Amino acid sequence: AEIYRAGIEAIPKGEIEAARLLGLTRAQILLRIEAPQAFRLVLPALVGEALALIKNSSLVSGIAVTELTRRAQQIASATFRPLEAYSAALLAYLAIAAVLAGAGLLLERRLRRGGERP
Repeated sequence: AEIYRAGIEAIPKGEIEAARLLGLTRAQILLRIEAPQAFRLVLPALVGEALALIKNSSLVSGIAVTELTRRAQQIASATFRPLEAYSAALLAYLAIAAVLAGAGLLLERRLRRGGERP
């Protein structure tokens, strides 16, 4: 909520005043002016929050950092090969984080191109 509030507050007040003068309702202003611009502004912060969420809690598939670490400990204990076990856990975590970060960057680029004015 704090991220969205900051994004909405970053929109120039002149744009909202102009929309009011044009006769747009509060809902139209929110949907057509504030929401699209705020989303573009807050996208990097949202990607950062999503990465933090992955680090601190379970993913949709049920994989969490603590679960990866625990499984790596179990494998290391069973095989006496801790380097390989922890390296595999690290690579799995990095792959998850890289996919999310990459998706965020692609979305940012796409929105940036779509938001350019001629």
